[in-house]
Amino acid sequence: MYHKEKSAKQLIADAYLRLLNQKPYLEITVTDVVKEAQVARVSYYRAFDSLDGVLGFVLDGFYEKVTKDILPMFMRDKLDAWKTLLLKAYRSIKEDGFNVSHVMHQNSAYMLACLTRRFDFDKTMLDSMTLEQKYMMPVNISAMFTCAKIWADSGYKETPEQLAEFVFGIIKRNLSEQ
Repeated sequence: MYHKEKSAKQLIADAYLRLLNQKPYLEITVTDVVKEAQVARVSYYRAFDSLDGVLGFVLDGFYEKVTKDILPMFMRDKLDAWKTLLLKAYRSIKEDGFNVSHVMHQNSAYMLACLTRRFDFDKTMLDSMTLEQKYMMPVNISAMFTCAKIWADSGYKETPEQLAEFVFGIIKRNLSEQ
């Protein structure tokens, strides 16, 4: 039974992400999600109490991956971490066919705001950060996702390795200018 609930939870989360590609988050209903996920409404309510709960589940998974897998890479070697991250991300985007950068603009702003709250930066922490720590990470991530969107929109003409190398060049220049 637990396995089925876990599977339904993931089906619902995946359906919600697909719907975010199609319309603004404020227009998405529980009915839309259960229909897209092809699960019973009762399965939805066993797994989540609201659509914000679905988004929270998605973002918690992303946050966990970032803090567990990605941030430790940056502590060891920033340049190698960027190169590894880019290659993994672009391979995944091409293989899975789902691209977070395709999420409608208003939805991505909302998702980013929700995700930012999970990192819980306080004023003291922000005051102690260097300019690079405060601003270069979002600039580089923006370059990564903007290039991914253009790549997907143009039909993935370059290989993931070519795109990763190109974006890595941009990020490497950004980091060396600091």
